[in-house]
Formats: sequence, C-alpha cells, structure tokens
Amino acid sequence: MILTHKIELKPNNKQITYFKKACGVSRLAWNWGLTKWEEYYKECKKVHIPNLGWIRIREEIRFFIGKLFNATISKIADRWFIST
Repeated sequence: MILTHKIELKPNNKQITYFKKACGVSRLAWNWGLTKWEEYYKECKKVHIPNLGWIRIREEIRFFIGKLFNATISKIADRWFIST
C-alpha cells in the first residue's frame, strides 16, 4: 500500500499565474483528446459476424476487398481477436 499526504502550497502571484496557465494547457489537451476520441467513436470501424451482428474493431482489416467469407475468432488473455 502506498501512503500519501497532501500539503497546501503558498505560491506567490507569479507562481499562481504559472499554475493557472499549466492547468489551462492540461484542460486544452484533455478537450483535444476527448474530441479525437469522440470522432473515432462516431466513425468506428465494424465487422459483421453472422449470429453475432456488428462488432467494433480497433483498426481496418488489411488485404480485404468485398465481403468477408471466412474469419477466425480467438482469445488471448482477456482480449479477443479476428483473423482473416
């Protein structure tokens, strides 16, 4: 178990300004990442598997033209994979 404790800072005006700017950059980065994630989620890639329906996949299936006729589903640890 890791023990921690919180200590209050007493920054001067210059340090307060720096902290506010740093938090602003952090918020900007968070919002940018959130926007990218939402864009990815909206255009998420899917594959249709008979009897299961549409399943999201992490990346495009390579070397794929037309309709998927044969695929193998496998599990390694807690992750599922599709091989074409």
